[in-house]
Amino acid sequence: MARIVILGVGVAGGETMAIIDERIQAAPLPSERERHRRSHPIIQFVRFVALSWRTFRLARKHD
Repeated sequence: MARIVILGVGVAGGETMAIIDERIQAAPLPSERERHRRSHPIIQFVRFVALSWRTFRLARKHD
């Protein structure tokens, strides 16, 4: 039987899946502002460009 490891927790049966479900249910939900930021395409594009620029500068610094 295949064994799946999620975050260092072995998942072999239904009892460990119940623990994972509890952890998922206990996780905080994102705020309205966070959901807007994650779903807005222009904001995502700006964040992508900013990350790419920082990565480019880091790569140039280590040339």
